[in-house]
Amino acid sequence: MPGIRLHAEEWPGRGRPLLCLPGQIGSAHTYAGLAARLAPEHRVIALDPRGRGKSAAPAAGYGYQVHVADTLLAIEHLGLRRPVLVGHSFGGIVALCLAAWAPEPPGALVLIDGGAPIPHDVTAAVDAVATLLDTVYPDVNDYLAQLAAVPWFQPWTSMLAEQLLSLVEPVPGGVRARARAATIQQELQIYADGPPVYPSLWRKVRCPTLVVRARLGMFGLNAAHALPGPDYRRMLAEIPRARGVEVLANHYTVLLGDPAATADAVRAFLTGLD
Repeated sequence: MPGIRLHAEEWPGRGRPLLCLPGQIGSAHTYAGLAARLAPEHRVIALDPRGRGKSAAPAAGYGYQVHVADTLLAIEHLGLRRPVLVGHSFGGIVALCLAAWAPEPPGALVLIDGGAPIPHDVTAAVDAVATLLDTVYPDVNDYLAQLAAVPWFQPWTSMLAEQLLSLVEPVPGGVRARARAATIQQELQIYADGPPVYPSLWRKVRCPTLVVRARLGMFGLNAAHALPGPDYRRMLAEIPRARGVEVLANHYTVLLGDPAATADAVRAFLTGLD
């Protein structure tokens, strides 16, 4: 792609293509569990956004608007014709903006616990995690042991561990997250300075839309919901062709690990498009 190299992972399939956008600290491989349940019935492609995973990481040039432009170029480069656009968390914001702004809308839109204003407690949690991204862990076992103790990564499974390993790379002295703290903090500041006008975006979406909401908060049943109930209900009311599903998961397990309930909801939605 001109100007920036983006990495993608693909799970081949026969059906309509899905282009998947991860969360702010995620990678393409965080979609592996969902893709395993949807392919080969569907072709699943996931992007590493700039500054994440194996994509190029310029020192500057970030923000959700930039990711929208990168995604449009990726769609063109991959030769995708109106793919189903899937976005988790911050990737849901990017997917929503693209669906509202692009001259030609995607074939459909799937927003997984994202696509609405980011609550302050969630932003604070992401900011706290971002400060740890430059930490060098002695080895992958130490890195995984730290994450296995975090409440929002429960239940801990080998599949979840394998997906989280995609977020680190070898460096002198051990392993470190591929995403840099400065990148995430830059994006959080860009978002704070000019967040999307969500009601306007919701009303501009012209394609069938599925909103998947995690019923559990990041820190327990009712603490730190990335998609609070009132915003979820307003999305369903304002996005013209929206339907919603709530699943018993938190903001991370709604996608990471083996997200069976999320996959079932997405499959039923895609079947209804045919």
